[in-house]
Amino acid sequence: MINKIAHITLQYNIDNSTGIISNNTAKLTALHKLGYNNFDFYILNDMFEGIKDNVKFIKLKHSNIVSQYYNKIFNKCKFIEKYIPLHQYSKIIVRYPLSDNSLLRLVNHNNVIFEFHSTVDGDLKHYFENLEYNKSIMKINGSFRKFLDNKYSEEIYNMAKGFITVTDEMSIIESKKVNNIHKFKTISNGIDTDKYKLTSFKKFDGKTLNLIMIVSNDLYWFGIDRLISSINSYIGNININLYLVGPLANRKYLLENNNHQVIYTGYLTPAELNELYPKMNIAVGTLGLARKNQFEQSTLKVREYISRGIPLINAYYDVDVYNIPELKDYYLDFPNDESLIDFDKVVNFISNLNGEPTDISQYMHQIAVEKLDWKIKMIDYVNFVNSIK
Repeated sequence: MINKIAHITLQYNIDNSTGIISNNTAKLTALHKLGYNNFDFYILNDMFEGIKDNVKFIKLKHSNIVSQYYNKIFNKCKFIEKYIPLHQYSKIIVRYPLSDNSLLRLVNHNNVIFEFHSTVDGDLKHYFENLEYNKSIMKINGSFRKFLDNKYSEEIYNMAKGFITVTDEMSIIESKKVNNIHKFKTISNGIDTDKYKLTSFKKFDGKTLNLIMIVSNDLYWFGIDRLISSINSYIGNININLYLVGPLANRKYLLENNNHQVIYTGYLTPAELNELYPKMNIAVGTLGLARKNQFEQSTLKVREYISRGIPLINAYYDVDVYNIPELKDYYLDFPNDESLIDFDKVVNFISNLNGEPTDISQYMHQIAVEKLDWKIKMIDYVNFVNSIK
């Protein structure tokens, strides 16, 4: 009998979840390239039904709005039990959805491995501090979720078969509820270096600085506002153009100096990104992770930049990148706090890169191929999943 494994994500609004979708797609693609065809990936959502890049999207059906929100808050795993043939799988990997009684039921009847991309504390802060939503509704929602997670999570954690996190920081924090630390495995995010091809960057001309920042939406820990405030505070003579790439419907960010501008590109296809990257001087990583009480991450955008071959600025401890000595000359690190990004330092950094853009880019991309590709990450992933009995 084939050892079939289901990977399940509950993500109701997939319009602002391109990062999550990309993560699932890349993992499954890497598994297939490695010859592992016993994994099925599901994304349960409110918007789309179908199969895309082999990932199965299941659109949830709700009888009425009351039951819809009741189930989402108090009985979310009912959706998993209803739409996924769990009996076909020896193990199920669930992107951790916060605990409730239905999750307790799920781990009681199945071999469940939880996957964390954020700490629970970081996820809950979203409900209390995300200014893009109605704060009263978000706080009520968050209060219910926090209460339920506090009530059920310790029992659920100890019944779960294993945990996959993307940083050691997450493992340390979440393992405080578990009797066995060996249940945890840190496997940081990777990148599909076949998809995110080498595109190079533009040599800085000393006059105009073109920045690119890839954003899946306007989440507060991305730190777009910190970047905008920093550009507004810059008093040098360099013109700054910031390209925000992603589905930002609310174009709220404005620059005070007419010599600088924000360009909202919207979503760009891979072919369009292939055209844009060579016009950019430098890329921007995540700048507000401390707002989630997190200081380590392995963000997809930073891995994309390295595979593309463009230097970057960043403001968190990247568990892979900062441990690859060969990359140290190609990123500029800023504090993970609310201080301004010093654009004099950025200009000095990009002005003093040693080497031609083509050579630097080829070097960065090759490092991504050898050390960051999803195929490398998923070998560890499969070995850990198979080790769980």
